[in-house]
Amino acid sequence: MVRKLWLVMCLIVLILTACQNTDKNDEDNLTVAVSSGLYHPMEQLINEFTQKTDIDVSVTYGATETLAVQLKRGAPYDAFLAADYQVMERLADDAVDMPEEPTFAFGRLAFVYQSNFDFEQFQSIVMANPETAPFGRAANEVLQHKSWWDEEQYSIIYGANMRATIYQMKTGDIDAGLISLSFMNDLNLPYEVIETSQHEPIKHVMGRVIDSEVPEATIQKWFEFLKSNQAKEILQENGFDVP
Repeated sequence: MVRKLWLVMCLIVLILTACQNTDKNDEDNLTVAVSSGLYHPMEQLINEFTQKTDIDVSVTYGATETLAVQLKRGAPYDAFLAADYQVMERLADDAVDMPEEPTFAFGRLAFVYQSNFDFEQFQSIVMANPETAPFGRAANEVLQHKSWWDEEQYSIIYGANMRATIYQMKTGDIDAGLISLSFMNDLNLPYEVIETSQHEPIKHVMGRVIDSEVPEATIQKWFEFLKSNQAKEILQENGFDVP
């Protein structure tokens, strides 16, 4: 009798669990296109958000311009976190709906160099591709402020996005790089933080994909979290400024 009662209780638990899993539908999941520069804080942001809301978030990383092209071609994202306000504005007509205040973070650049770096033997520098990545465009602007910069003297190597740029710096074959401050712990190399006055702001902005089937209220919860004090603290710990 006790054995039968135990089996019945187990069956009830299994049924209740199955019902709970059934209730958790696509409305409880977000698929977000995210600029590669946000790679480091994103996992922590997602974990905190999911704990608070029980909404799961999956991410695809890439250069902002590359992700924008994917969106224009109908990629099944629900939200877009871009590192370029102008790109988001360009999408606003037919692909993305921006909130009234879309900016949630500002990227910072660092000049990183190999441990044996010598200006007299300096030959190569790596940065993200300025045609697809806002960090690369900002890096180009920074070079124009450097008295030592001579485009005929130095070789520029472009990474497809920030993560690819970091990989190239790790090889040790490149003398220096202009790289997102949030990736400095990946490199364990000496660096100097670039003053924001040397380049246009690297605005990280949010937008809801118009064709998303996820309820607007669900996406809005994600956006509200990204502007919360908790999210701001995580972003600042990872080398970003916040509004």
